[in-house]
Formats: sequence, structure tokens, C-alpha cells
Amino acid sequence: LRDQTDVQGQQQFGAAPERPAVDGADGGLVTRLEAAEHAVDDLGELLVVRQALAAVQVGNVATGDEGLSAARQGGCSVIILDLWLPDMDGVKLLHILSSLDPAVPVIVLTGLKEWDLEDRCFNAGASVFLPKVLTSLKDLADIVEALIRLKGLKILIADDEEDALSFCGFLLKKWGCEPILAKNGTEALRLALTH
Repeated sequence: LRDQTDVQGQQQFGAAPERPAVDGADGGLVTRLEAAEHAVDDLGELLVVRQALAAVQVGNVATGDEGLSAARQGGCSVIILDLWLPDMDGVKLLHILSSLDPAVPVIVLTGLKEWDLEDRCFNAGASVFLPKVLTSLKDLADIVEALIRLKGLKILIADDEEDALSFCGFLLKKWGCEPILAKNGTEALRLALTH
């Protein structure tokens, strides 16, 4: 999905030159890291993804090393990571990507079926974990769009269960939001009036 030439004509890494650039209204960039054999190469799938993500620039790399290089260049709004990479362990890459810029959400989209993989990914910094067999391209596009729209928003969460409140706050921070946490309704009203 990452194009060889961006909208300013600068050389890019990765994909086939026949695919035109998709520039975003906000200049955002969504980078999809995935092994070459799992790349979206069906024109119909590509068009669905591009239509669903019309407001952002979509890019593609084929290896973990290329993905790391792209992430270090900055400018990513969201990273979609396939864990099956030809050159490195995807969970290790996830940890590195999450450390580079914790404000950039990383969506793990994988076909791997290890029993503890989801926990390992969340511990390594994943914002969202999606099994490929259960995720349509439309669902993926909706999640990416939601993460981009949530970025920077202040969100008030009220819950009397401390674990639930803590978990919601944790997720919202990973998604780039500023959570405002209240332990009860009275505190929530007070916080709503002061923020």
C-alpha cells in the first residue's frame, strides 16, 4: 500500500510503482508492516482499503527492518503490524515500535495462532489485537479511523470498580487520548465541569 512516490514526488520505499499515491487531508500516514507473501495485492482489496481510509495516506513495507526505518522517519498516525515477518520476530518489533513513540497506536493484525500471543502483544505495547480470520478490511479501516479521531481527545470515564477504571484509562492512553478518571458520579460531574 505504500507508494513508490509520494504526493510531492519524493522517493519512497516498498511497493509497486503502478499504484498512485493517496494523500491525506491531514497529512497523516498509516503504515502497514507485513511480510511480502501477506501483502494486499488484490486490486479490489486495495480499493476497499483506500476508499475506507480516504482521509489518510496509506503506506506499505515488506519487512520488519523497513518498518522500523519508516517508523523512525516519523509521521505515522497508526501502525498496522502483521507479526509474520521474513526478517525478525514481530513481537520484538512491536516492543521497539511502541518504545519509539508511545503516542502512535499499533494495531496487530495476525494469522498466527499461539495461545499466549494476544497477551504478549499487549505487554509489548499493542493498542489493538485483531485475528485476520475475524477481521474484514472494512472493520480494520473503521478501527484505524477511530484511533485517528480519538487522538488527543479528553475522555471522561466514571466507574466505581477500580480495575475497570484503571484498564479503561490504560487503553485510552494507548490510543492517544487523555483519560479523565472518576470513581463515582459526583466526582465525574465535578471533573466534567472543570475540564
